[in-house]
Amino acid sequence: MSNQARLQQLIAAGILILALGTGTALSPNGGDWGLHIAILDVGQADAIAIVSPDGDACVIDAGRDAAAGRKLATFLQDASENGVGDLSAVKMGFATHYDADHIGGFDALHEAGVTFGAVYDQGPSLGRRTGEKSAYGKYVSVVGDPNGNLEDDDANEEGIEFVRQRAAYGLHWTVGDAQVQCVTVTGDTKDSAYDIAGLDPSAKDIDENPGSIGLLVTLNDFEFYTAGDQTSHDWKTEPDTEVSVVNSGALGAENDIDVLKVSHHGSDTSTGAEFVKALDPEVAVISSTYAKDKLPKMVSIKQLVGNHALVFITGDGTNPDTHSFTDAKTKEDDGFTPPDGTVVNEAGDVHIIVAQDGSSYRVYASGKWYEFSAVDSQNPHNN
Repeated sequence: MSNQARLQQLIAAGILILALGTGTALSPNGGDWGLHIAILDVGQADAIAIVSPDGDACVIDAGRDAAAGRKLATFLQDASENGVGDLSAVKMGFATHYDADHIGGFDALHEAGVTFGAVYDQGPSLGRRTGEKSAYGKYVSVVGDPNGNLEDDDANEEGIEFVRQRAAYGLHWTVGDAQVQCVTVTGDTKDSAYDIAGLDPSAKDIDENPGSIGLLVTLNDFEFYTAGDQTSHDWKTEPDTEVSVVNSGALGAENDIDVLKVSHHGSDTSTGAEFVKALDPEVAVISSTYAKDKLPKMVSIKQLVGNHALVFITGDGTNPDTHSFTDAKTKEDDGFTPPDGTVVNEAGDVHIIVAQDGSSYRVYASGKWYEFSAVDSQNPHNN
């Protein structure tokens, strides 16, 4: 489809007013949308921006490197990308955990002039290198550290502004009319009976993946869940923090999530069967491309497709030699092939446009629109 034809199609749809190249832009004056969630194509990494029509903005992770950070900055600062205007002053940010593919772009955001009112994370990590060239060190230098990783004198000498805050279950914020709630972090969740102990990175040298910050974003009936590299123990020995947050009741009585950002880039350390069944997502977005970790794994795709979710993969998730998704060599995914129309590979940036009243949402990916209801939905999808 030509750019002109696509432009006419988007104008007719009443939500987007511009489509140039791969970019999309929302009408800043249109009253028919309430939330824009952009899951950016940054390789095997996470970089998510959430924007409201009134100019509130939220960032969840910032990709692996400077290129990812610059891409996120461009989205925030360019009205033709975010649909509102220059959003350099971001209300709040989140670092779900400290792997480089989630925090590596924060310094590039800073260099591009993006500022944060607050940035929430798991707290100090004793197992991370704090040198100025490490991903964690650069992250700390940008957000400041009121929790002991930098000496006060060092912070003063560098002119570092402390915006770093420790996330905790129950903290909540707003992005326009939408609610953002921390439903789990370091294994803590709504009901202490389901907490998983020993995941505080300030206590010892641990893997922060299981304790990733889990965020529930809601706009009336619409619900979006994202949790960094949160883990399951279905196929590998990991704490099952996915199921703990479900069992605790933190996601509500029915656990009905419309859009799931799939944890750990579709790895077989996440996306457990019980978790997927409980959340019953209509849309699942995997932020990954096939690289050294060979993600996403077929077993994760199978869980999602088997539960009737439409799966979007931001990059090319297939093995370049076999042109198929990687079998995790477990009996659960042996020989499975996703049916046609269930997986959108090489989707690029995935834009989720939520109606003002939260009753419906549209997904724009790979040059195509997909429409969904957020009210009493049973995994329908129409493109």
